[in-house]
Amino acid sequence: MESQLHTVNLSLGFQKPLLIDLNLNLPEKTLICLIGRNGSGKSTLLRTLSGMKKPLAGNVFLDGKKMSEMSEKEIAKRLSIVLTDPVKVPYMTVEDLVMFGRYPYLGGQINKTPEDAIIVSSAIHDVGIEHLKTRQLTTLSDGERQKAILARSIAQQTDFIILDEPAAFLDFPSKIELMRLLKKLVIKHSKAILLSTHDIEMSIAISDRIWLIDNHRNIITGTPEELINNNTIADTFYVPSVFFKQTIRYYKSVY
Repeated sequence: MESQLHTVNLSLGFQKPLLIDLNLNLPEKTLICLIGRNGSGKSTLLRTLSGMKKPLAGNVFLDGKKMSEMSEKEIAKRLSIVLTDPVKVPYMTVEDLVMFGRYPYLGGQINKTPEDAIIVSSAIHDVGIEHLKTRQLTTLSDGERQKAILARSIAQQTDFIILDEPAAFLDFPSKIELMRLLKKLVIKHSKAILLSTHDIEMSIAISDRIWLIDNHRNIITGTPEELINNNTIADTFYVPSVFFKQTIRYYKSVY
């Protein structure tokens, strides 16, 4: 049976709903980009899907079980989330941060085992930051810090990774490097990754599927090619003289 995160008639928001009656599916071995205009509800959706925020109605299911009936530790063993909040704890090293990914598996004594050390070392290797493992987080660049946070999620050994604007503060080369790494995780480790982004071209280039929040607060899903060909992306992000059909080949070659 494949791992799966899905929603049934999910509505979310605050006093008033932002998005209603969502029936979404995040299967394994898939990279999905969530796009939409500012204020459309992207971050609220990610927090609701991860269990950090209660829905107004409906349910989120994780491998057939209601997330609302799962403990925090159960969820943390299946799903990890990376937020945009900066991690700059004084004196904490990269290796310390990545070890935090093992906390759902540690006993009450918080004793780290040799197996935990191997998993942490492997996660650091996967993102290519072995040379940074003893560096303090406060000394890292934005790109280096983002890789360390991603390594923490890998060490958590979840099937699902949710990221809120992971490339928001990165320069273009660092952004490309991070997105290639996420694609590698999907292929090599069979992860299901959902990330929000304002970078439309990047989402077209790297995603297997796109979740697009349109201007009527509907979520339209499909492959990048489908949403380009039916003009869904163009209608949502209308800018004169920008033609997504002409940019897709270039960005796919870059990424």
